[in-house]
Amino acid sequence: MKVLKPGVDKLRTWKKVVVCNGKGCYVKNSKSDLVPCEAELEINYKDIFHARTGVTPYDTFYLIKCPDCGSYTGIVATDLPDYIKSYADKRTEQDIDNERGAASGSPAPGIHGKNDKTSGDYLDLE
Repeated sequence: MKVLKPGVDKLRTWKKVVVCNGKGCYVKNSKSDLVPCEAELEINYKDIFHARTGVTPYDTFYLIKCPDCGSYTGIVATDLPDYIKSYADKRTEQDIDNERGAASGSPAPGIHGKNDKTSGDYLDLE
């Protein structure tokens, strides 16, 4: 077989701009006292993991975890191509934390933002 025109790696070239707004993750964010920071984020396939947030298939969300504040934002499944969902279905929040920790040279979770106790923006009264 001869390749006439090389293909495109859709998975690795896919990107999307989202805002850290906490939509779809109110309960998850409130349990951890996280406040979305409204940062504009360019995400790729490695930033998304799957979470079932309800009782019907329509309540399925794919989540991102903001690298600045650590809060979660949901992306509705219908807003993602099937090949991105297929990859994200195999990923967990722990995968994201481990990768960020390794990339930053700091231990997982690798989040050093507004809601982190090490940032100075978090007041621990214990």
